[in-house]
Amino acid sequence: MELDELKKTWAALDNRLKENNLLKETIIREIIQGKAGKSLKRLLAWEILNTSACFVVIPFLWHFLSHFKSRIIFFLLIYTIALLFLSIIWYSYKVYGLMKFDLAKSVSNNIYYIGRYNLQIKWEKLIGIPATSVIVILLVLVYAEVNASIFAWIPMSFGVIFSGLFTYWYYKRVCGKNIGSILKSLDELKSLKEKEE
Repeated sequence: MELDELKKTWAALDNRLKENNLLKETIIREIIQGKAGKSLKRLLAWEILNTSACFVVIPFLWHFLSHFKSRIIFFLLIYTIALLFLSIIWYSYKVYGLMKFDLAKSVSNNIYYIGRYNLQIKWEKLIGIPATSVIVILLVLVYAEVNASIFAWIPMSFGVIFSGLFTYWYYKRVCGKNIGSILKSLDELKSLKEKEE
């Protein structure tokens, strides 16, 4: 009789242990998914902000096209508007890709989408930095053409330095950190799934 009670107690404890392990895994999965979701939301917010900024700046630059007679300034404005227009298309494409990321779907699909986004960021740096360098060169030519005083060069120089530092911070802290966090979370989810199987 005592042996039967012991077996029943042992089975009840074993069931509780299994339920606790299942509960722990569920909680861990939800925490990991929450962390990945938070990082994804940050990336999406920045991409939408970048797209919106381009939409705001283009009409502003377009307004100044008729105000300047200098060929260099005209070319600078046209080049910048064209670059911003292409940026809108590029950012929209990246947002579209990020919106396909869904934690309810398979981990391998999500790894594919975040890997593609990471590749897009690399291409953006590779093409974007030289493309924006042309704007800086044209600005220097404009300042040289109008014989700008030293007091005009100082704000422009600080603007270029600030833009460079902001760009470095954006790619390192916003993109790099959040992509790394998502990839780590996906790797952890993959490990959990393999444990279950």
